Order: sequence, then C-alpha cells, then structure tokens
Amino acid sequence: MFEDTYQNLFASSNQIAALSIDCNYYIVISKPIYIKSGSLRRIFKNVQYDTYENQQLQDFKIYLDSIPVEYLKEVQNDSVLLRFLYTHQFVKADTVNYFVDHLNWLNNPETMNLEDIPQYSKLVQVIGRDEMLRPVLHICLNLPLDDLFVKAISNKLIIMEDYMFVPGKVESWIIIVHLSQTSQNIKPEQIDKPSSTLSLIFLCLQSKSIFQKQI
Repeated sequence: MFEDTYQNLFASSNQIAALSIDCNYYIVISKPIYIKSGSLRRIFKNVQYDTYENQQLQDFKIYLDSIPVEYLKEVQNDSVLLRFLYTHQFVKADTVNYFVDHLNWLNNPETMNLEDIPQYSKLVQVIGRDEMLRPVLHICLNLPLDDLFVKAISNKLIIMEDYMFVPGKVESWIIIVHLSQTSQNIKPEQIDKPSSTLSLIFLCLQSKSIFQKQI
C-alpha cells in the first residue's frame, strides 16, 4: 500500500547508481569526508568502521550482555548500535536509556499504524528529494503541535526511512518547517514538548531542518 502511494518518490536504480559513479555525486557522497568527518558520521550501513568504532561496538555489546533487559540482546545490528552510540557520544548508560525508550515506542502497536490523519494530510507532506537524494518533508505549522500532529509527522518520517533511504548512500532527511502567520499565536510550550518527543524518537537519524517564516 505505502509502496504504491510513494512510488513516485522512490530513488530510481539510475539515481542510486549515480550516487557512486556520477561525478556530481561521487565527489560529495563517496569520499570518506561525507561518510565520516571528525565526530560526525553520516553513513552507517555497508561501510567499514575504524578501529575506535569497532572497539566501541565490542565494548557496548559486552555492556548490553550485563543488563537484565532481555530484548536489548536481540538488537545486535552494528549499524544500529553504532548510530545510537554516536547519538550519545559513546556514553553507554545514556545510549541504553535511549535504546529502551526507543524500542518501547517501536514495539507499541499504534506506532506502526501509518494511515494518513486527514486533518494533517496537507500540513505534513513528503515533497521529493534534494540533490543528494535525501527525502524532504515539508511541515506547515499553522496548528498547535499536539500529540496528533506529532503522530502525523512521525508517520511520514517512518515511511521516509523505510521506503526512501538507500543503505550506504542515503541515510538522512531534510525537514522544512513553514511557520505561517497563525504560528505566531502558538505558545512556545506547544512546540517544545512535542518537539522533544520527536527528538526522542528520531534523534539517532541525522537530519537537517530549515525554518521558513511567512512574511
């Protein structure tokens, strides 16, 4: 169902190939500086990790084995574990706390109910990709950012990750937040708390947010 709905936004096989061999993308995507630059890693799948990262992964798996939370031991995917470690600056206890919250959210049956919420269908839209094939989400913030609005956003982010990412090449997104005139009447706390919820859920996925204000 979702594949049909977003078929026009999928990266074509030619586009994916161009990320590796076309000169326009090769310079940006394939060089190590894009994959990993200092303390920032953008690509986690289908790439080699350095000595420090491999050691951190090994230490973290040992740490997980010492924790009496059984389902944590089921997640031994290196790309997932390393992404979470980077998110929390390799602090194991903080990573585990986030991991538990994230997996509890992921295991909630309501999380995977990805049906459109009609009143937000025009406010939260996947509008295409940027020049690096990262999916772009446009959010028109002209209603309070309540739990239902947050759910509409998280639904789209899940779909973008599941159907629009390309492992080893496209592992992040662009988010454009359009602040309409009515947004000026929204109290800061109406944005801060839901934004914190989204950060908790999707913190481990690198994103770039652009805010546009209507004049």
